[in-house]
Amino acid sequence: MAALGNSRVALFISMVLCVAGESAATSEDQGLQELKTEVWNGFKEMMAEVQQQAEALHSKDTFKPFAEKHGKTVGEKIMEFKQVHPDLDVSPQSLIALETQQTQQLASGAGASWLCNLARPPISLAATAYCFVIFGWSMNPLDTWACFVSFLIPFEAVCGR
Repeated sequence: MAALGNSRVALFISMVLCVAGESAATSEDQGLQELKTEVWNGFKEMMAEVQQQAEALHSKDTFKPFAEKHGKTVGEKIMEFKQVHPDLDVSPQSLIALETQQTQQLASGAGASWLCNLARPPISLAATAYCFVIFGWSMNPLDTWACFVSFLIPFEAVCGR
């Protein structure tokens, strides 16, 4: 059973590894790009750690320590960046969204639909916990929800029905 749990998380980690940043011209754009990279890196690191303990994780509360460990500093950086650059969009959609080409790359790697169905619950729980940690500071539940949806878009691009 542990191998099955690990393979579910491994599928999503491989999807996330496909995400690449693009270079920016201005320092604000560069800072925003670095923030995007940190959001994804924090999520990837959390999922790698979760993969090692997949059997013990069964609810949102069991994901919370991982989310706090990997997302707390990212959330603080997002908040600081927003204070320094109030006119820039640091919404979940802008930080997590993939370009069309990135989504197509993920979709071309699909093929394990049974594995996708088994992976959906842990990916959803992990994304929920991580998004709450990194966007909880905004006190806007729509930000947390948008973050969750933005993380599930790549998963659904590969595993969507």
